[in-house]
Amino acid sequence: MSAKPVYADENVRKRIVRELKRMGVEVKWVIELGLRSISNSELLSLVARENAVLLTHDSDFTRVAIPESASVIYIHPLNSDEKIVELLPKLLEMTRSCRLIAVLADGSIECFAPRER
Repeated sequence: MSAKPVYADENVRKRIVRELKRMGVEVKWVIELGLRSISNSELLSLVARENAVLLTHDSDFTRVAIPESASVIYIHPLNSDEKIVELLPKLLEMTRSCRLIAVLADGSIECFAPRER
């Protein structure tokens, strides 16, 4: 599993944040940080500065350059909380080799930005 901290975007439900914490992941929820109105570019910069992972349902993050020091896990909103919880360990592990991971509407996982070796 990823040792990087995870920033959960404001669109990530509290149940998912609780599950990450239960798994022992250092998670920072945008809502709890008082950053509800932070812009996408500011959030991505924050995540990159902290060498962290961003967990989001916002597809806008699939269309921007992801800095080498960051990872983005985009989960299509049609995926159930149960499916997301099931996939979390695998997704976090994938951040070691991929900067942009997407869970598509059918639950399949794609790596769209492999890390440079």
